Amino acid sequence: MHKREKVILYNSKTVLFDMPLTLLAIGSILDSKKYEVIIIDGRLTNNVLNSVLPHLEDAVCFGASVITGAPISDALNLSAQVKKARPNLPVIWGDSDTSLFPLQTLYDKPFIGITIQGQGKNAYKELVSFYQNRIEGFCKELINRKLNISWAATMRAVKGKRLTNKDWDLCKKSGLRRLLIGVESGSQEMMDWKKKDVKLTEVFYCADKCKELDISVIFPFTLGFPDESDESVSETVKVAKKTKKTKHQV
Repeated sequence: MHKREKVILYNSKTVLFDMPLTLLAIGSILDSKKYEVIIIDGRLTNNVLNSVLPHLEDAVCFGASVITGAPISDALNLSAQVKKARPNLPVIWGDSDTSLFPLQTLYDKPFIGITIQGQGKNAYKELVSFYQNRIEGFCKELINRKLNISWAATMRAVKGKRLTNKDWDLCKKSGLRRLLIGVESGSQEMMDWKKKDVKLTEVFYCADKCKELDISVIFPFTLGFPDESDESVSETVKVAKKTKKTKHQV
């Protein structure tokens, strides 16, 4: 039997305990006959290096999802140790930090060989119909099994805008109680600069749907991006206040 090469994906330590959707998306589009995807979550692993080392010999790359802030230190430490153990192994960083500082990351730390910017939609196809069918199937299964549970999810605003009213109603009926929808900035210019691929109209649409269906929603915002203007900060505050009319947390 052909031995598959390994792709190691690391979710760096952070205070947020949501699913590592970025890494799951990347792993799902790789050919499973050729590659074995190893996802390691720094938040759930006591000794991360010990979890990574057994897979390095057969690995073709090591990828890390790194958001700006405290997770950088954790990812730097592990990436350096990986490079020390396998000097020729490509180390790839992606997520918000490399979207903000794509070149600086490479200049500051030579052991990082590649950075990915934005949502990575050029790296894999976004199968919209598959996504919607999966949501519908998941909700119907919960209803048919009569599990009588509630559930929460992370969702991009653009995906919420693409859901039909029937899809939204089905989610609510199946027990959806809370959504987390990343916004980060109330300035469309700032979001475009960060390559968020999100429109404020989509955010407001999701806010209205959640209010209509009595679904709690968390909208994370961030202030103080590099070179962010006072006008951009003011726009973010305005958007936060506008979304506060829904049942949500900012």
